[in-house]
Amino acid sequence: MHASVYRLRAAGAPLPRPSEPVQGNLLLCREQRGDVDMLVARLMGGPAHEVLPALLRAEVRSVTEHGMVIRGVEPHSRGQQKSRVRYTAQTWWAFILTEAAVDRFEGFDPLDTLADEARGRRAMGKAPS
Repeated sequence: MHASVYRLRAAGAPLPRPSEPVQGNLLLCREQRGDVDMLVARLMGGPAHEVLPALLRAEVRSVTEHGMVIRGVEPHSRGQQKSRVRYTAQTWWAFILTEAAVDRFEGFDPLDTLADEARGRRAMGKAPS
């Protein structure tokens, strides 16, 4: 599925504001890594071109009308040796680029728009009767 992915962490620490979105084809697939079977999330820019590091041990934490939150760990190479890989926590918010979503948010940042709508709903719930 075609998606805009916002990364919510850097070096394992939560970002104060999500990163700029990266677009690509979002894939969720089961992979065997040694003796471990795990879900892996990938954002592909072409047949064999990952545009973000894969999320290993991925978990889909929530699904909404316009996207999903996926949590996992990112491998980061520290040189050319496989033994020099470190893993950090990462969370993606994947905005799924359906026709309806693109039409609704055309020209606007969906993250800002959805946050504004949520704030409006909360404010309405707190308004005096």
